[in-house]
Amino acid sequence: MQGRTYAEAASELQISHYTVKEHIQKASQFIREYVRLQPEWQALAVGTPW
Repeated sequence: MQGRTYAEAASELQISHYTVKEHIQKASQFIREYVRLQPEWQALAVGTPW
């Protein structure tokens, strides 16, 4: 769903835009936690506005 708004992605997937937002927030949280726990990834994350 790259480059689409929540509403566009929701329409294409036939789900609520709130559901799209929720999934993106959960995925972002998972990635942040993964990077935090992986020392080799931390150097790449420096300066990332998470």
